[in-house]
Amino acid sequence: MDLGQDKNVEKIPARLEKTAGNPDIIRIEGTWGSFARCLAAYISKKISRPILYICPHIDDAEKTVDDVQTFGCDSVEPLSAWEGREDLA
Repeated sequence: MDLGQDKNVEKIPARLEKTAGNPDIIRIEGTWGSFARCLAAYISKKISRPILYICPHIDDAEKTVDDVQTFGCDSVEPLSAWEGREDLA
């Protein structure tokens, strides 16, 4: 499956490349299942830069690591989960 053939998907890396000197946040909504992870892997490979993929639960994060590696990203580094409400001040 070549995600780059979709004109909407191709706009994402183009927008990130355009803002390389001035980082921009891009929020992608409406994806489901493993497609979001496939898209994240595609974008990371396309722009040759790391991306931050945020998951709401630790179980989702573990599945995401597996999926992103399956979709071709060799270097995936999960961050530790923050599981408390400690005062950060």
